[in-house]
Amino acid sequence: MVILCFAALIVAAFWPPLGVLFLIPCGLLGTLIVKGVTAATALPFAYLFKGDFSVWLLLLMYAVIALILVLPWLRQRKALSALLMSACFVLFLLPLGQNRDELTVTFLAVGEGDAIYIHTPAGEDLMIDACDKGNNAEVYYIIRPYLLYQGVNHIDRMILSHNDTDHSGGVAYLNEFFGISSYVLAKAAGYTYAELSAQAMADGAGLTWVSAGDVLDLGGNTTLEIFYPDGAEEAYGNELSMVARLSYGDFSVLFTGDVEAGGINSLLTSGQDISADILKIPHHGSKYSYDEDFYEVVSPENMVVSVGKNSYGHPYEGIIDYCAAQSIGCFRTDLVGAVTVISDGSGYEITTYADGQK
Repeated sequence: MVILCFAALIVAAFWPPLGVLFLIPCGLLGTLIVKGVTAATALPFAYLFKGDFSVWLLLLMYAVIALILVLPWLRQRKALSALLMSACFVLFLLPLGQNRDELTVTFLAVGEGDAIYIHTPAGEDLMIDACDKGNNAEVYYIIRPYLLYQGVNHIDRMILSHNDTDHSGGVAYLNEFFGISSYVLAKAAGYTYAELSAQAMADGAGLTWVSAGDVLDLGGNTTLEIFYPDGAEEAYGNELSMVARLSYGDFSVLFTGDVEAGGINSLLTSGQDISADILKIPHHGSKYSYDEDFYEVVSPENMVVSVGKNSYGHPYEGIIDYCAAQSIGCFRTDLVGAVTVISDGSGYEITTYADGQK
C-alpha cells in the first residue's frame, strides 16, 4: 500500500489520471486488510483484555524475556526458558491490580449523564446507570476503556436509577460487549422497563425488582438499601428515580438518580435514616432538586455532581454556595473528571482524574 501510494504521488505530479490508477489497487488492499483483521478478531481467543498491574511486575517480565534472549546458556536450555516464559504469561494474566478487601466507587465523567462503577470487597463488578448511548462515544471511549483497565470482563449487576436515556442509553452496548448477569430495577417504574426486561429475559439475565425498604446483600459486609420509590407515589419521569444507599462497614454513599422535589419530600417525611458520607447530587445539580433540608438530613462530608456541558444551568450555583458555606467537598465531573472513592469500611479516600488518577 505504501509503495502504491508513493507511486501514485509521483505519477500524479505528471499526469493525475494515471495516479488514480495506482490508488485503485491501494484501496482494494486496504479493504482486504480491514476485512481480514475484522474476521480474525471474531475467532475464539483472538484477543484478551488485561487490567492494570504494577510497573515493577512489567519490568520484571521484560527483564526475564531479555535474559532468555541475551544469555546463550539460558537460551540453550529450552525447557527452563519455556518455563520462565510461561511464568511471565501467567503473571501477566493474574488480576494483581485489584484489592479485594476494599470498596471502589467511581463516578465516571460521561457528560450530562450518570455512569457509576462499583467494585465490592466480595469481588462483584456493578454499574449504576450507563449514560446516554448517543453515538456511543461516552460508552466506547470512556466507560469501556475504564472497565477494561480495571480488569472487568463481565458486569455482575446493572442497577438503573430510572429509564431516561442519559442514564440507561448505554446499557445495550455494555451488555453486548461485557455481558450483564442481572438487573436491579425499581418496581414502581416497571412499566418503563418493558423493552429492557423482555431483552433481559431473552438473554437469560436475572431481574430484581426493588421497592423502598428492600436491602440487597452484596457480600463482604456490603449492602444496598432502597429508600425510594415504594410504589405508592403517583410519580413519573425523574420522580421515579431509585434512591439507594451503598454501605460497607461504617462507610456509605447515597445515590439519587434524577429525583426531584416530590421524591425528596417523600424521603424527608418517610422517617428513614438516609444519612451518608457521600451524596451523589440529584439530577446533575438541577435547581429543581436543590433542597437544603435534604442535604442537612443526609449530612454528607462530600458531594459529587455528575454533570457535563449543558444549557440547563447545571449545576445550580446555590449547591456550590451551600457546599462552600458548610465546608462540604464538592466534586464536579465536568471540572475534575472521574471521581473515585476507595474505602476499607471505616475511612475513605477520594481521588480525581484531574489529580492524576488513572
